[in-house]
Amino acid sequence: MESTTLTYQQLLNENNQLRLQLEEATDTLDAIRTGQVDALIVNNGGGGISYTH
Repeated sequence: MESTTLTYQQLLNENNQLRLQLEEATDTLDAIRTGQVDALIVNNGGGGISYTH
């Protein structure tokens, strides 16, 4: 692994980006769990599998 020195501002920016990604993933999972999603397509490497509600 390459050692990289990041500035405080770069670390804050990276942290912000990661927080946004986590929020989006959490919102997506919440929507699936609460039935707000009608269908979900999952790539299995050889094509997609669809799950419908």
